[in-house]
Amino acid sequence: MSPIFRPTWVRRRARRWRRSAPTSANATSRLWEEITREEILAKSESYRIHERIRALNDLGFSVGEIELIATGHGDQLRMRAVVTDRDHHRHLLHSLTGLVAGERQAAEILNELREMRATLSRELQRSVPMSVAAARWRDTRFDPTVRHLASVPGVNADPVELYCELLEHKWYLSERARRDIGLEGAIDDFVRRLSEPSGRGA
Repeated sequence: MSPIFRPTWVRRRARRWRRSAPTSANATSRLWEEITREEILAKSESYRIHERIRALNDLGFSVGEIELIATGHGDQLRMRAVVTDRDHHRHLLHSLTGLVAGERQAAEILNELREMRATLSRELQRSVPMSVAAARWRDTRFDPTVRHLASVPGVNADPVELYCELLEHKWYLSERARRDIGLEGAIDDFVRRLSEPSGRGA
């Protein structure tokens, strides 16, 4: 068993599964299988990384790292998530980016940073520190996106809150399309909705 976990730690999470499992032992076993499960995906299916992270978040775990390993079969990759107990997201995000966010917002943004780190590591064929991924994220995603969204008439929300809403919208569109629509595609649709008479309530 990975040193990240302790049997009682996993059993606490298993309580969420008790309604669907006949015994606590069965719930623990099913939970362990879920958090250690590996998935096979194509390089074009990066939206599934976020999908996997969200599923683990819903179980009460934070994803510390995403590993993407070539399978040797075409463009297929083996995805493995390394999970940790959810804690100190706000402090970690602030130390990496300087941003101040709520705990849930910080967890959402850190998930995206880990996606970027996994992508950069695959492209460069070497391990990339989180600090490098965070700097790239701010320069190429967060700062330009927030400036663009802030230019939409009537939008005066907190930048972090607005960006997290965009991430939710991107995930929804990608899941519906069964492919990663990309940040630019999500921004275009998000801005269109913000510009509608009903605004963010649409």
